[in-house]
Amino acid sequence: MRSKTRDFRNLDKLTDYLQARLPELYEEYERALADGSSDSDYVQGSIDTTQHYLLKCGVEDFMTQEQYLDIVAMEWRPAN
Repeated sequence: MRSKTRDFRNLDKLTDYLQARLPELYEEYERALADGSSDSDYVQGSIDTTQHYLLKCGVEDFMTQEQYLDIVAMEWRPAN
């Protein structure tokens, strides 16, 4: 475990990682719900923990699960 902390030599690197990880967790949660998997509770806990750590690091402007779902639900069209 100690070697993993070396990846985050400053707070910005850690918060960047956590913010990048959130959409992955949101996707995992949606898959778990769709599959009826009991993993959904675990993943929701991971989402809550990640958001809590971001808030503790002073990051208040991160993508919420609702924002993620809005983006995923968008209809993409080719540019004219």
